[in-house]
Amino acid sequence: MEVSSADAGPKVVSFDLFDTLLIRPFVRPTDLFRLMERLYDVPGFADRRIQAERDARKAIGHGVTLEDIYERIPDLRDYMNKECEMEVTLIMPNRELVDELNSYRAQGRTIVLASDMYLPRAVIERMLEKTGIEYDGLFISSDVGKSKHDGTLFEHMLAHFDIKPDEMLHIGDNRYSDFRIPRSLRIGTSYRMSPIKRYLRSHFDERRFLKRNDPLTASIIVAMDMLREADPDPWRELGGRYGGPLVYSFSKFLLDHHGDGRLVFAARDGYSTKRAVELMDPSLSTGYAYVQRIFLKVFSDKELLDGEEIHVPGAVKDWIGHRRAVQRLRTIFYFLTDNAIDDPDLERMYNERRGELSDSCRAVMEDYRRSLMEVCGEEDVELVDCTTMYHSSHRLVEMMLGRSIRSHDLIVLRDFVKDIQYDCYCKWPRRSIGWSRVDIPEFLLCSPELPVRGWRNGKPVYDSNVPESEKIRASRYPDLCDAELGYVKMIMDTFGDYLPPMDYMAVNNWVMLAMAKGSVSRDVLKDMKWASGADHSDWVPIVPWDGVMGRLRRIAIDVLSNLNH
Repeated sequence: MEVSSADAGPKVVSFDLFDTLLIRPFVRPTDLFRLMERLYDVPGFADRRIQAERDARKAIGHGVTLEDIYERIPDLRDYMNKECEMEVTLIMPNRELVDELNSYRAQGRTIVLASDMYLPRAVIERMLEKTGIEYDGLFISSDVGKSKHDGTLFEHMLAHFDIKPDEMLHIGDNRYSDFRIPRSLRIGTSYRMSPIKRYLRSHFDERRFLKRNDPLTASIIVAMDMLREADPDPWRELGGRYGGPLVYSFSKFLLDHHGDGRLVFAARDGYSTKRAVELMDPSLSTGYAYVQRIFLKVFSDKELLDGEEIHVPGAVKDWIGHRRAVQRLRTIFYFLTDNAIDDPDLERMYNERRGELSDSCRAVMEDYRRSLMEVCGEEDVELVDCTTMYHSSHRLVEMMLGRSIRSHDLIVLRDFVKDIQYDCYCKWPRRSIGWSRVDIPEFLLCSPELPVRGWRNGKPVYDSNVPESEKIRASRYPDLCDAELGYVKMIMDTFGDYLPPMDYMAVNNWVMLAMAKGSVSRDVLKDMKWASGADHSDWVPIVPWDGVMGRLRRIAIDVLSNLNH
């Protein structure tokens, strides 16, 4: 804090308003116009609104009014009142400075508020009423035709209260208008850096993120990170700081794109999103269904269902075919029996029991079908899933219900399957080395449940043969999910009816900051393992540079799988 000489007991204490007492949930004030552009679907609105203000200030000076600005964009005049309403909705108090104001007020000082602002006085009075700020005088450049920038507003306040300059103290965030100008008039001054500038000065990675991503999305994410309170629990901090923006932005996408059908969230990846969507719109019809790939693999296996023999190629002549056949048999045994089978003679064991396994599979499939139909009901189904390449969950639901559905996916990696009705938050533009850009978002959208390996009596059978890290994850996930929903609630409380859509690549880049060196979230992630296979047999570290050999093996398997698809 910089303070110039002033009487120890000023009669009048003047506070700047915007970025001092009042703050918005953006890095830049003009990002409000970018939000308006997206919410009202008016291409070019932000740039035209910004330029109109520049032109008005150049022609009129700092006493410019909102009317003066919109006179220069007459075809957009209908948005003037919308801008005022949004400003009032989004404004928040800067608690640190409001507490200081209240302290001066308790000392009996006269509190005045001064701002070079184009908004009408009535709008600013509504803001102050909303934030609970009490004052004795309000001086707005657009109202009195004088400004802090040229000193005339300060002279006007001195005359209004009939005080000498050394009987007044002014506090604000602008080094010129709030410090140099009043100091030149011998008014006591106290410079206070705005909260967002103070945040960016100490957050290098976040500052770089802000420069390299979608301006509106990055502005909101960084501003909300500045506003939220850090959680000392690393799992809750991971959920609140990184999972929160991901869960909110995907949920907002779903609310903007769903039709009239029942939103059925795929277990496990729809767990947090389902709760967020229900929080944001409690009127929606929702469900939660176990539609893991392992069900499609088993229930669509015609040789298994028909009780036919399965041949395992030799490992020397056909290594890929051998590996696939062995993995297929292990999946069947693990799904239909109570034990994982590691016997080297899987082919013989299966063929000796193929009739029994076929009957068991058909019975399990019918039980599963009944359960899925209870979740989906008779409504049109809109399936919500996280990451997909072959739309396995979509195909499974259509196969079980016997009718077409639509799906909403977070990420679609490749369009290998045609004639699928879907939309996606992101169609991934490229392969990601180590898959961290896919695995970590999927990790953050998971659930406290362990992986599903089978189905019995209308309920999933969970896999207990998992790494210790997965057991830890399952035990801590309720805390992570609660923190994610806390972030969603914070966005809702902040933006009200103006919930912002977000760009997925910017959100994904923010999530990747969880792996920054020294981050408490990286300390959580580096101990975690993740598996994407249908039978969860390929557990590898989720942070790509931890466990390089495992990652190289994973990439090699992915490449070979796609070459032989």
